[in-house]
Amino acid sequence: MNNKENLQILKRLFNKERVIKGPRLLKALGTRSRMTLYRHLQGLKYLCSYSQRGIYYTCERSVKFNSNGIWRWGDVHFSRHGTLRATLIELINKSAAGYFQRELRKLVSVPVQDSLLALLRRKKIFRVAEAEGYLYVSVLKACREKQLKKRREQKPCEDLPKEVVIEILAEIIRVSGETLAVAAAKVVQNLRSKGRQVSQAQVDQVMHRYEIKKKRFNATGCY
Repeated sequence: MNNKENLQILKRLFNKERVIKGPRLLKALGTRSRMTLYRHLQGLKYLCSYSQRGIYYTCERSVKFNSNGIWRWGDVHFSRHGTLRATLIELINKSAAGYFQRELRKLVSVPVQDSLLALLRRKKIFRVAEAEGYLYVSVLKACREKQLKKRREQKPCEDLPKEVVIEILAEIIRVSGETLAVAAAKVVQNLRSKGRQVSQAQVDQVMHRYEIKKKRFNATGCY
């Protein structure tokens, strides 16, 4: 069969069923080669599932994506962005406040830990340690800073235990003296050296609540 005939076979199959397993498509084309299948699928706007080991296929024209670019067919999941990794990059980059791993898993409905680690190694995403775990954010500094600011504003200072707020304020006073301008990182560093498990997000919340001016901080001190 020529390419035109194979394309017609695929079209007829997808007109009957929205989602089809790869082995069935191979059998219909009379081949065992995935490369041959991919070549013929190029004539259609097709999607390969990012779940179920990628063995399911569908035509893009037959799906309706949600606001995150994801479409579910039972326990089979497809993404407008293609692979799971590409989908995670897109979700993280476009998020207003970054995502924790549990939030990403809920969005894509499959485990994400291995994919996140692979993307971190390739420097496609960035993560920041927060009290609740690692927050995954954009690699672009300007975008990342906006995401972190938004995330830290989402949880009000009043939600923190009173003893944590008191400890943070006491350390701010010690660090800043009379200026009430202080580097949040320095406060975190000092408290952790005393055995207090305080996060950068918690310090930021307290400083935001009490309108304490921030200074920048590096390894040699404030500047």
